[in-house]
Amino acid sequence: MKGKIRNCILCGNSYKFCPRCSKDEPSWKKLYDKASCKALYELILLYKEEAITLDEAQNRFSALDISGIDTSNIKPAFQSYLDEIKKKKRAKSKKNVDVAVEEIIEESSDNDESVELESDEALLDEE
Repeated sequence: MKGKIRNCILCGNSYKFCPRCSKDEPSWKKLYDKASCKALYELILLYKEEAITLDEAQNRFSALDISGIDTSNIKPAFQSYLDEIKKKKRAKSKKNVDVAVEEIIEESSDNDESVELESDEALLDEE
């Protein structure tokens, strides 16, 4: 295939694309080598421009298939936003787990399990 050597604006990957020669290819191929790069770029841009919240960005990110993207090669301008989306998701999840564990511990220390067992045994004796 003839075409100009292009570099994906997200990951920097080199690829050939000619818009005149490749009429069957989508026009976004002028900027991105893969559809997943296009989708990830759009997500990062929406988050960067505050068109979506961090939670929304995390939800959309988790639904993306980025298996074909080497995220270690993403350009620094985009990598910082991607790291923020990924990092906040993990931190939020860990915080939720910590809070849930603390609540369970508090509940179990507040309840007198021996009283519950005695009352259960009393119910069985009544039957």
